[in-house]
Amino acid sequence: MELTKEQFKADFERMLSDCFTMDAEKSDLPEQYFTLGKLICSYAAKEWRNTNQRYLEKGEKQVYYFSMEFLLGRRC
Repeated sequence: MELTKEQFKADFERMLSDCFTMDAEKSDLPEQYFTLGKLICSYAAKEWRNTNQRYLEKGEKQVYYFSMEFLLGRRC
């Protein structure tokens, strides 16, 4: 994924405007932090969708790992 600094700034300002209907100069840190998380998630979702589509087209298998070591709770 090719992403320039200018493109990232434009995407961030668009996402901030879409979520909170305000400019970056008028926003607070919590709003900026929320927007940053949402923007990164949208970038990752595009790549994940493309990868899954490629796996389906090529008929490739996927391996999933599930660990239960953190589900046991406290040890006595």
